[in-house]
Amino acid sequence: MRSLALILVLALAGCTSGPSTPEVTTAADSLAMELIDASGGWDAWSDLPLLRFDWAFERDSVEMFKARHLWDRREDRARVEWSVGEDSTAVVILDLAASAAGEASGAAYVNGEVSPPADSLLAAGYTRFINDTYWLLAPLKVMDPGVNRSLAPDSARGDNRVLALSFGDVGLTPGDRYWLRVGPDGAIRGWTYVLEGDTNVTTWDWGSPQPLASPSGTLTFMTRKSKADGAAIVTTAFEDAPADAWTSPLPILQ
Repeated sequence: MRSLALILVLALAGCTSGPSTPEVTTAADSLAMELIDASGGWDAWSDLPLLRFDWAFERDSVEMFKARHLWDRREDRARVEWSVGEDSTAVVILDLAASAAGEASGAAYVNGEVSPPADSLLAAGYTRFINDTYWLLAPLKVMDPGVNRSLAPDSARGDNRVLALSFGDVGLTPGDRYWLRVGPDGAIRGWTYVLEGDTNVTTWDWGSPQPLASPSGTLTFMTRKSKADGAAIVTTAFEDAPADAWTSPLPILQ
């Protein structure tokens, strides 16, 4: 269960303007910008200060796992909570600016007690953050630095176009490959991927669009992902952010 996805939540208050709109130079870039525009646009995403989301994996309508996320984009920090046993909950607070693959920075707790520095929970929390946010935000990240874009040769699946993605030296698994299906309206309809070190081809359909207010517009996220064989589903829910999110070692994201 390497990466499956996610979702989200509430954001408010003003923040400074984000980076300028990416330059479009190829047909693949144009299709990538259609995805961004269909999700609410570059300005709405750049100005979103806070994101709260749950990532839940289900099989046969039974929830198998859930991770709760809070991302403060202005301060470049994140909080992740998940169950690590029948009566135990891990809480990881990440300094994203100081974190990188294999070198997560922050603090980790189990049931409110400090987890030893050598514990793997800090790295696990960082991996969850990277994977889960990508499943939520992939349509908004297609123009990120290090992302290579091209139009798939067999770009038609029904009335969809296909944007192929590969990666430079970015992320935790740069050898992953993705093919995003883009509908006539520019919105993502689903994707197919082959993960780094694997040969299995997996396809998911994306749906259930939900809006999220940003200071510069309204974002739209696909909050339900389902595998073609119906064996697994990812659902999401909008929630508020607690005031003591960056100080409490106890699980507080409900």
